[in-house]
Amino acid sequence: MLLVGEITALACRGRLGLLLCAARLARLVNAAAGVLFIKGAPRAPRCGFSATTVDLLEGLGAPVRASPDADAAPAGARFAYFDILSDAAVREGLKEAYKWPTFPQLYVRGALVGGLDVLREMHADGELAQTLREAGVLAADAEEGHGHSHGGAPCTGAH
Repeated sequence: MLLVGEITALACRGRLGLLLCAARLARLVNAAAGVLFIKGAPRAPRCGFSATTVDLLEGLGAPVRASPDADAAPAGARFAYFDILSDAAVREGLKEAYKWPTFPQLYVRGALVGGLDVLREMHADGELAQTLREAGVLAADAEEGHGHSHGGAPCTGAH
């Protein structure tokens, strides 16, 4: 008996299979304005890099922990995630198609932004919040740099 991941991996072989895989990857990276490919789920990450990425994005105001799986994201969703441990074909396909060998990976409007190191650099420069805001992932009124408050008081960033 074949498991779902094995069926998907088998479907990705051959010319037609590669086209189907490419179409699935394109659909997944475009499932929402922002899509995070991580190990596990946002509420239960299965590696430290994934947990740190979720915390970083949540700190900016991205609705990561409340986001749906990319396979079930409704049209117009602001954010979605995909557990790359659930599908080897997607995991390997993303590595190959986007030439990024590690996870987590953040995609905004279908384009690869990068992994945790890139996101940290962008966050330090203020570029990450701007990118997410322009893409519609963050609310337009999210506070510059953090997107959250503490007990009604604006966040000073001193965590």
